Parts: sequence; C-alpha cells; structure tokens
Amino acid sequence: MPLRALLIGTAEMDFSRDPPLGGPFNTGGFEAPYLAPPLSGFSQQSFIDAYFLYYHSSYPFIHEATFRAQYSGVLPRPKGKTWPILLNSVLAIGSWCVGDDDSTIDRTYYQEVNSLWQDDASVFEAGNLALVQALLLLSNYTQKTNKPNTGWNYLGLAVRMALSLGLHKEFPDWNISPLQREMRRRAWWGLYIFDSGASITFGRPILLPEASIMDTNHVLNIHEEVSYIIKFKVMFDVLHRI
Repeated sequence: MPLRALLIGTAEMDFSRDPPLGGPFNTGGFEAPYLAPPLSGFSQQSFIDAYFLYYHSSYPFIHEATFRAQYSGVLPRPKGKTWPILLNSVLAIGSWCVGDDDSTIDRTYYQEVNSLWQDDASVFEAGNLALVQALLLLSNYTQKTNKPNTGWNYLGLAVRMALSLGLHKEFPDWNISPLQREMRRRAWWGLYIFDSGASITFGRPILLPEASIMDTNHVLNIHEEVSYIIKFKVMFDVLHRI
C-alpha cells in the first residue's frame, strides 16, 4: 500500500468547517451523484487544506492563494472543463493524504476526472497552465496509488502540453506578471523532476527535450508568503489602472 500522511488532527487544519454551499461535494457547477460518503469529520474544504498542508509543501505546483480564491469564486476560474479537472485532482490527493487503507474517497474524485475526459475529450485541443498542473498532479497521484503505467501516460500528456505552451522557454520580452512567470517555472521543473525520476525508476526513455533547447530559469527560493505579496501587488496595480 502507498505511504500516506497520517498527521490527522493537526492544529493547522480545521476539520470542523462547514462544506461549501451545495453540499460537501459541491464542485463548482457540475454534479457527481455517485460520489462515495465522505470520511468521518471531513469536508471538501478539509481535503483542500490537507492538499496544501501535506502535499503542496513538497510539490508547490499550484499557487495556494489563487486556487483558494478561485474555489471561493473571488477570482475567475480556468475556462471549460479545466477547473473541475484541477479541483478534483487536488481533492483526490488531499483525501488520499488523510485517508486510511480502507478509504475510497480519493478514487471517487479520480473517477470524476476520468468521467470529465470521457464526456469531452476536446479539453486537450486547447491547453493551458492549469491543465498542465492537473496532469502533473494526476501523474504523481496514479503512481502513488500503484498505477505506474497510467502515471507515465499522464506525465507524457503533461510534458507535450507544456512544450506546446512554451513552458520550457523563458520568453524574457513576454509581458506577464512575476507570479505567472514563477508558476510556469514551477510547473516545468516539476515535470522535469517527475520525468527524470520516472525514467530512472522504470527504465524508460526521457520525454524531455535536450538541455540546449530549454532556457527556463530555476524557481525562486522564496517563502510562499512572498509570492502572495507579488500576487496582491499585481492585483493592486491592475485595479489602480482601471
């Protein structure tokens, strides 16, 4: 069985919070009627908290403040099926972190992702950073849940989509915010680490391009609070121009 984070009950997580409007499995505009019963004392918000407390500290691929603001409806969410795919990927990992060997709620969220692929495969026709992040998370989740071939396939999709979006390039003249640039770097180097690790573990060829083609800078060695400040400064500048 995979290793799980068993630090349930830490003071940094509030498992008593009420779930969002629409029930404990409200996923922001779509329904999943076959979802399994929640873990006792847990809500969807608790699984998001678990994701950022246990998983995000090692794999900071998603900007926490932005994701929580999108979840709450304060900021616009990624268009189309991208948002529910990303949300359910986070919920799958978060519930896996705090579940025991008998819990199946993480697999239910993962099945919801699969149903979204099946309902509308056109999601792959126009990629974006949020979808790369979701594929990156799904590749690691499926590997941790003893599905190495599925994880390899998700990783391949993530790498190809990242290349099509130019995440392997820095584009210094591109007028994007420091936060957007940093999150692109995090996603790319996350793919780099996962692909390198999978190749070593399973003896398979590396999916990444040659080093001479990549010029993406390394991620910033800063605390998450600093990136929050960057985000809020960008938002302030935008509002100031209006």
